[in-house]
Amino acid sequence: MLLAQISDTHFRSRGQKLYGFIDVNAANADVVSQLNALQERPDAVVVSGDIVNCGRPEEYEVARQILGSLNYPLYLIPGNHDDKALFLECIRCARSSAATRKTCTMR
Repeated sequence: MLLAQISDTHFRSRGQKLYGFIDVNAANADVVSQLNALQERPDAVVVSGDIVNCGRPEEYEVARQILGSLNYPLYLIPGNHDDKALFLECIRCARSSAATRKTCTMR
């Protein structure tokens, strides 16, 4: 089995940069594009720790949008920056959206 691992993505709300100058959302989108373009395709992608930076619903929306464009099974492991309740809500929302093909808004 071949796994790709991404760690500490620290997604921010749309338009926000990490420390005011690092565009992590664009960098993470670039990583997703590079993974999707691999010749030797992984069986799955694991994102470990600190999926978002501040545990805000808007950050999970951005993470879901960008990570949702991966062409592989995705496994997420939250870190200390993640809000566990919002993380679980995001997962449930993503699953129900996929099943009903409707968008879902988190609290």
